[in-house]
Amino acid sequence: MSSDRPDDDIAADAGQPRWFVASLERGLSVLLAFGSDTPELTVGEVARRTAMSRAAARRFLMTLERLGYVAVDPKQRYSLRPKVLDLGFAFLSSLNVEALALPVLKALTRETTETTNLAMLDGGDIVYLARSVAYRPLHMSVHTGDRLPAYATSLGRVMLAGLPAGALDAWLARTPLRALTPHTVTDPERLRALIADAGRDGYALVADEIAVGIISIAVPVLDAAGKVAAAVNISSQSGRWTGPEMIERFLEPLRAAARDLAPALRAMPRPPASPPTEGRTP
Repeated sequence: MSSDRPDDDIAADAGQPRWFVASLERGLSVLLAFGSDTPELTVGEVARRTAMSRAAARRFLMTLERLGYVAVDPKQRYSLRPKVLDLGFAFLSSLNVEALALPVLKALTRETTETTNLAMLDGGDIVYLARSVAYRPLHMSVHTGDRLPAYATSLGRVMLAGLPAGALDAWLARTPLRALTPHTVTDPERLRALIADAGRDGYALVADEIAVGIISIAVPVLDAAGKVAAAVNISSQSGRWTGPEMIERFLEPLRAAARDLAPALRAMPRPPASPPTEGRTP
């Protein structure tokens, strides 16, 4: 039976509970098909990236266009509209990040004269929750709500170090390690060793891996149970500081900021520990 039938808004896909709304999952997958490397996509490209038929992809894109989340040009190439930011900012607003965390980041920027960031781990990426940008520009543009591959960032590595061994194994098995610069670590065993070092030392230092010219140092932010809930870092130009200088100048101020941020993280709403199971009200 075709998956494009009109009544498939609520579908019992294999392995999913009866309350699972398959069309919502597929609609979200269409939005997630767009990215920094694919800002414009045709119907066929969306269909391939989401493993759905062209007819289904076209229906979802036309619906998203009507709702204002995507736009289409005369060449029938679709792109995201600013309205999609509402989805991310709704999450960030619910966390009340600016009121709770930004004062700490701004104080750290004043002390160090460098850009500071707070992020959480989400799948294979880190998501920036709050930033305090120094006057000195970096060689890449990052904004609150942006995502970057966790494996190539100090923020990501220090949070990955907080995962249980089995969870880290699963994360490494499902996450493609792509070279973003000539210096990006893509060997799984070397990356595993660097993550272990971050867990042992309580910080991660990364230079020129996410972008040439960027160096950063990060420490974990712990929840009430002492587990890694987020991470805070200082980013700068790699020509300004060596790794040892970053550690000497910034590690202790970072750790102090992490202690100050911990109460803010605990005040933010947390997702449930596990997804609903069959029979539970979603």
